[in-house]
Amino acid sequence: MSEMLIASAGLTALPTRTSSEVRFSFLPKVLIGLLVTGAIAVAALSAVVRPVAPEPPAWHSISVDAHSTLWEIATAHPVDDLGTSATVELIRTENALRSSTIHAGQTLRVPGPSPSAVAVAQR
Repeated sequence: MSEMLIASAGLTALPTRTSSEVRFSFLPKVLIGLLVTGAIAVAALSAVVRPVAPEPPAWHSISVDAHSTLWEIATAHPVDDLGTSATVELIRTENALRSSTIHAGQTLRVPGPSPSAVAVAQR
């Protein structure tokens, strides 16, 4: 009866979808939603969970020698449980350096006991 009413009104009936067609058209939307939610969760967790750098025993100031690099300075002043690249970043942060470029005569704060404290401890 409803088909006759639709036909008499000059309308065409829309094709009906089977339940499997509905499920398959809905699946991409669900997958995209899950991927977006997962990406947001990963971004939020990475912003919250930051590795904490070990505290160096002390900081002291040095004068940069000619041709020294920040990598060499970080290698000479290691921090327990940190690699050289992480120590470079620690020195950059402590000295508010925008890059790893340093100049002869520049004063830098570096981690570890001062050279005079090491000399006294070795006596």
